[in-house]
Amino acid sequence: MDRMKQIMIPATAAMAVSGAIQVGCYFLGLRTFVFPTSNTAVVFQWPWLVALPLAGATGAYIARRSGASPFRRVIAALAPAWLLMATFAALSIPAIIIGDLRHAANWVGFGAMLLSWVAIPAVPLVLGASPFLGGAETARHTDHTHSAATSA
Repeated sequence: MDRMKQIMIPATAAMAVSGAIQVGCYFLGLRTFVFPTSNTAVVFQWPWLVALPLAGATGAYIARRSGASPFRRVIAALAPAWLLMATFAALSIPAIIIGDLRHAANWVGFGAMLLSWVAIPAVPLVLGASPFLGGAETARHTDHTHSAATSA
């Protein structure tokens, strides 16, 4: 039950904020930067990256309110990056394996996707979460201490 309150619910909130930001960027018509290389491209969706600290802060804040440890707060804040990594792995690795493993370009393309959509977004997510990583695990522990003090 603690994992649900401390990781899953805050992670879901972080993913919802991240998704809402991405949808908002799309409907506002905000442009992305694409840096093509010889066989792939690195994509910087800068409006989403600039607003992404809000998603990290949301996940870490909710996790802290539920009494999560700093490690669990980071896990919750990084949920949008974890989801994208799992999605790309689920879609790309089987395609690479079924395709031709002799071509390094397949793995370079996968690496570029991970850089664009996982590693780079992880930085603003953690930056947004950083104000909520310190401090005590307040919600559970203070309630138990307070109820024990009032019943005595």
